Amino acid sequence: MSFTKFPNFQKFSLDDATEYLKYYIRLSDAYSDFSLDDLSIWLNYNDDLTICKLEDNLVIKFSNVLDENRIYYSLLGISQLESTLDILSAYSKKQDEPLRLFYLTQEANDAIERLERQDITIEEDTNNSDYVYNVEDLINMHGKPYENFRRRINHFTRENKNIQTIEFDLSSSTDKEIIESNIIKWSAKTSFRNDPESWELRVIKRHLELAGDLPVFAYGLLSDDKLININIFNMPPQKGWLIFNHIKCDYEYPDVYGYAFYNLFLIAQSKGIKWVNFEQDLGKEGLRRIKTFFRPERMLKRYIATFDGDSTYQ
Repeated sequence: MSFTKFPNFQKFSLDDATEYLKYYIRLSDAYSDFSLDDLSIWLNYNDDLTICKLEDNLVIKFSNVLDENRIYYSLLGISQLESTLDILSAYSKKQDEPLRLFYLTQEANDAIERLERQDITIEEDTNNSDYVYNVEDLINMHGKPYENFRRRINHFTRENKNIQTIEFDLSSSTDKEIIESNIIKWSAKTSFRNDPESWELRVIKRHLELAGDLPVFAYGLLSDDKLININIFNMPPQKGWLIFNHIKCDYEYPDVYGYAFYNLFLIAQSKGIKWVNFEQDLGKEGLRRIKTFFRPERMLKRYIATFDGDSTYQ
């Protein structure tokens, strides 16, 4: 069933997944926010995600829990872009404040800039650029840029001889309980410093609840049969891509984070994956430092487009 026409937004449900993916698959790169998993668990965090069709694009509306629940609009697609922007410009004129489109892709930014619209201002959103890693490069760890990383991997393997990787069965309530209980236990040891509002913990729980409807996978790392890491990721429809959602570790094991990250790439290689998207750093210095440390090959840049509320477009 097709989405309703703009500006009549309809509430999103996973029953709309097949129709939605027709638009998402048009992206050559697997942007994280528009993936079915992130859309369902982060953009729909407050259960108010709505979507409608404009020309042959989707307009997405939701409240962003990571930005004080501000209402965000986004545009997925660049079909019939001139008329799409005309309609959005007229819509903006009727709002209390100028309309802003968040999370625009590089392709959308470039297409808008080519039109040289005087009623639209575009700025780069560096906090929401996705970090993309080349699987082969990270596994091989060649050269000086990976020297520190190699040292951490070697240290971990020296200290932990009996290392195993397991895949969790996300159709099993027992396995999901193991994942949740261990993540809560490990997070409590660090006083939830990386997630003080417990947003990510709630998102992980929701992700597991929706596992039957989403392309989500979870793997664990064992040392002497003790679970010390859980990695959760999803497989978007773009061939050769994996989106890395969550990495959780027992930090009583030195260098476990580095090895767990490396292990995710071994899993990705076994699945024929070329690119791993480790999502954004959200402007958090700690996340930026960690994600930069692993040497991303490129960034999927994001942009914000602001419409002039005094536009003459009707």
